[in-house]
Amino acid sequence: MAKYSSFEEMEVYQKSLQFGVKVYKLTLTNEKIAKDYGLKDQL
Repeated sequence: MAKYSSFEEMEVYQKSLQFGVKVYKLTLTNEKIAKDYGLKDQL
């Protein structure tokens, strides 16, 4: 088991940041999602 000095070193944390950026970009570029404010706010 790996030891970390901070949570930022964990692979799962780094991947979650990448996923968040992808979702954000999707909400900017997809017109249907951009106009569906209820869905967009949940994402």
